[in-house]
Amino acid sequence: MLLSLHSVLRAQWVQTNGPNGGQITCLAANDSNIFIGTSTNLFISKNNGGHLTPNLFLNGNFTSLTVSGLNIFAGTTTGIFLSTDNGRNWLADGLTDEKVYSITVLDSNIFVGTDKGIFLSTDNGGRWSADSVTDVFVTSLAVSGTNIYAGTERGLYLSTDKGDHWTFAGLSSEIIYSLAVSGSNVFVGTQYDGIYHSTDNGNNWSSDSLTNNTISSLAVTNSIIFAGTENGGIYRSTDSGSTWSPVNTGLTNYYVSSFAISGSNIFAGTLGGVFLSTSNSGNWTAAGMPFEHVASLTTSGTDIFAGTDDGGVFLSNDKGEEWLRTGLTKDIITNDIVLSLAVSGSNIFAGTELDGIFLSTNNGSDWTIDGLSSYENFNCLAVSGSNIFAGTQNEGVLLSTDNGGHWTPIDSGLTNPIVDEYINSLAVSDTNVFAGTENGVFFTDHTGGNWIAAGLTGYFISSLVVFGPDIFAATDSGVFLTTDNGRHWSVNSLKDQYVNAFTVSGSYIFAGANDGVYLSTNSGTSWKQINDSLPSLSIGCLAADSLYLYVGTDGASIWRRPLSDFAPTSVEEAPENMPQPSLAQNYPNPFSSSTTIDFTLPTAQHVLVQVYNSLGELVSTLEDANLNAGSHSVIFDGTRMAKGVYYFVLIEGKYTETRGMILVN
Repeated sequence: MLLSLHSVLRAQWVQTNGPNGGQITCLAANDSNIFIGTSTNLFISKNNGGHLTPNLFLNGNFTSLTVSGLNIFAGTTTGIFLSTDNGRNWLADGLTDEKVYSITVLDSNIFVGTDKGIFLSTDNGGRWSADSVTDVFVTSLAVSGTNIYAGTERGLYLSTDKGDHWTFAGLSSEIIYSLAVSGSNVFVGTQYDGIYHSTDNGNNWSSDSLTNNTISSLAVTNSIIFAGTENGGIYRSTDSGSTWSPVNTGLTNYYVSSFAISGSNIFAGTLGGVFLSTSNSGNWTAAGMPFEHVASLTTSGTDIFAGTDDGGVFLSNDKGEEWLRTGLTKDIITNDIVLSLAVSGSNIFAGTELDGIFLSTNNGSDWTIDGLSSYENFNCLAVSGSNIFAGTQNEGVLLSTDNGGHWTPIDSGLTNPIVDEYINSLAVSDTNVFAGTENGVFFTDHTGGNWIAAGLTGYFISSLVVFGPDIFAATDSGVFLTTDNGRHWSVNSLKDQYVNAFTVSGSYIFAGANDGVYLSTNSGTSWKQINDSLPSLSIGCLAADSLYLYVGTDGASIWRRPLSDFAPTSVEEAPENMPQPSLAQNYPNPFSSSTTIDFTLPTAQHVLVQVYNSLGELVSTLEDANLNAGSHSVIFDGTRMAKGVYYFVLIEGKYTETRGMILVN
């Protein structure tokens, strides 16, 4: 595969520090490095969970992680990946057609459990062969000495000869979710029936006292056993499983999917983030993991509010450096899904999926139900003076004229099948309110009179925004523009894209699409992508304050970028025929030892040429000097570098250009 990424930029996106509480599928630890797998991405922490960095290029549904010496193996629903440099770079390691659910290593043998049985590699993933355990879902694997245990949907299997032969080891009626081994003790976590314990390699089994639970994860450290359940949190046993005690102090989510042990630290992955316990105490502190899916964003002065898919509403008043959970949590709403947010003066409104609309008058500390609990999916909210409009699923549009005290349906003209579909977006322009639906745009006046079709029939309208006299509509086929209140629509230059959201800041219009963020500085006449260093390109929501643009991604939480990055520069303002610096693709690419990088300068200038790895870490400065106009070359020596993706950057004044290259040594 040849990778050549090219962009012109002056700064890059920065991930905000949260909001934390994302869903964890698997964990692994290597010294102070913690690897965290989710359903869409892999995160790495170098300081025991204090700060998490998403892997920019390895995306997927992560199901298992295992550390073996310098090697880290990541199982996904599309095969297995290998890193030999602590997660900086990853290579596909085979089994691309298999769903990998468990991994273990014994000497030089790698065992992988899939939904089709066990696969074995004896050369670090170069070649794979099906083991003798086939046609069965292998959920978990564990090693003790020369013994290998395999938990499946039909009981337990055991190999005593490095996988050459397997024998059935009992529990045929159980669906096994997890395994842990401590000396001669084998612990098996099951679906619904708690934990089974064997002291003789599975010849005989006894049911531990932790019954009537689904045990999703197990871990052993210093003869102490931790059991993670699906809804009961974490239990601990100090007597080989004879008795169990709940140890949930500090735990805010009781669905525990995975454990990882690093020295005296034990990490628990839950559906509400990662938690850390030290010295086996069973007292837990949150260790990070941002919500991956952010459904809504809004700003109020210097405050940023984020509505998440499974954690309610969060607030940051320091540009995303710290996120605080507001009072709108699972204690109040059924499923924590906040689809829409709006600010009206000192009032904050939150539209939820199943529980109606909530109102906070004290910056999110307290919330009150604002009625409408019988309605579903408040996808959008809009404020116009004292009027608040709410768009729903299947119930049309509602209006409140008293800050949510009372709501009135205003559906006249929104006849079937429109009312029976989603109202995805609302926007207010002068005296008109526009509604984007699954089948075009409608408008009415502020009083909520009759709705009138305003065009784009047949298009899925995901967002609307008013920009001066113009109205922009984001659709599944790009952006459309009307300059006459919806009488006529024209397709914009941003076309053939699934566009999800808009926000406006001054003269800038930002659009979030399935392939990233776009910016227009000329009222939508032209658009340019501004995705540099943004790992998750599917953007579901945007918001801007006076200094930053914030984007909610599908898979990597919230990122920000200074609005000053988009101010015109001499490069952008120059005529098209004005000479500009240029950075050529390196050659050869891919390369195995060294590669040449050429660049051209139109004028004498101070130049900086640098190389970064896939985590954004500077690995080499190739040039830092005043150079004359003309062509120049530098050589990057990769003989001591790990194989993987690297980026080389040319910086001349305010001009920056970036390209990607692959080292395959």
